[in-house]
Order: sequence, then structure tokens, then C-alpha cells
Amino acid sequence: MSKLINKNLKIKRKIYKRTLFFIKILILFLSSKIKKTEQQEYINIPLPIGLAKEIDDIIKEGEYGYKTKSEFVKEAVREKLRELINLRSLKIEYKKTKKS
Repeated sequence: MSKLINKNLKIKRKIYKRTLFFIKILILFLSSKIKKTEQQEYINIPLPIGLAKEIDDIIKEGEYGYKTKSEFVKEAVREKLRELINLRSLKIEYKKTKKS
């Protein structure tokens, strides 16, 4: 009986290892496909040296999780765009209520 249990455990371990192996391959395959479909075009924007140095200091501190200037600037621009879009919608709402 114990031989049968040991044999079943060995078979289950092999299946488990093979399954993990195929899952890893599948993840690698899918991630490579995702990266290819998410390619974007970029532009260059001049950044004053003083600002670049301040960003570098923040990155070096490591406190906020930024690893590159590019990552920092993209998030800052996204945040500013969200702020302006919200402000624009508030102005539109204000104008609508003012007309009423």
C-alpha cells in the first residue's frame, strides 16, 4: 500500500513540475507578445538641467519607487493631465449651473 502511495506521490510531483514548467513558458511567451503590442512612439522634450538633477536626487533616495527619470516624468505628466481634465470638467459644470 505504501509503495502505491509513494508511486502516486512521485507521479503527482512530476505532473506538478511539468505543469509549472509549461506555465512559466506560457507566461514568458505571453509577456513577449504583450510587450510587442504595447510599443509606443516617443518624442524628446528638453528638460532644464536643474530639474533633471532634482529628479535624479529623488531617484537616488529611492523613497518613492522611481527607477528612471523617464518613469518619474511620465507619472508627473499623467498626474498633471488628470488635474487639468478635472479642472476643465469643473469649469464646464460651473458654466452650466451659472446659465441656469
